[in-house]
Amino acid sequence: MNETKNSSSIYFGGHSDDTVWKPFEEIVWTEQNRAYIAAHGRTPKRGATVEELWLGQQLYFRKPIDCLLNASLPDGPTRRITRLGRLPAAEIWTFLERMYVDPSLERPFLDSPIGICPATLLVYDGDRVAHVVSVWTIWEEQLHFMDPWPARSLLCAERNCAGVAAKQSRLLRNGWQITKEEFLRVVFAVLVYAWAPG
Repeated sequence: MNETKNSSSIYFGGHSDDTVWKPFEEIVWTEQNRAYIAAHGRTPKRGATVEELWLGQQLYFRKPIDCLLNASLPDGPTRRITRLGRLPAAEIWTFLERMYVDPSLERPFLDSPIGICPATLLVYDGDRVAHVVSVWTIWEEQLHFMDPWPARSLLCAERNCAGVAAKQSRLLRNGWQITKEEFLRVVFAVLVYAWAPG
């Protein structure tokens, strides 16, 4: 893995510059971006910071969202994240394992069975890939996720430099899976709807 960038310059995903985005950007974008837009600039197609993604998730779910940030990464813009936990990558994995087996958790989608609960996973390979995927479960030490990237996942071997080689999921149609070891190499943060008790 190449030298890690300062996390304040890591942007996840991106968006199109259209009118649907305007109300959303007013809430989540930083003051500098608002000033740029007010000066008749165009919205930069740079993706979003972890802070902006967290704010957006709360808008979407209309409930508090917890952000579990990989403690081994450098500090970045997080001052507006009011529900922030900094944990080692292995503890984030353990948290997700507990979350998927706990029947007492309130789930974002009422029809989600125990063991299936979407969470937003921000991944970073240390160099060229900063991406957002939707995690659905952990089963037999494999994390199963959906990747919005067209064609093959950005976590497939040919698309990242962290040595992660996502394979097609055995559980999710059009989904992907990675091992625990691979997860530990690329987890940047997880945005979750509810804390697992204990």
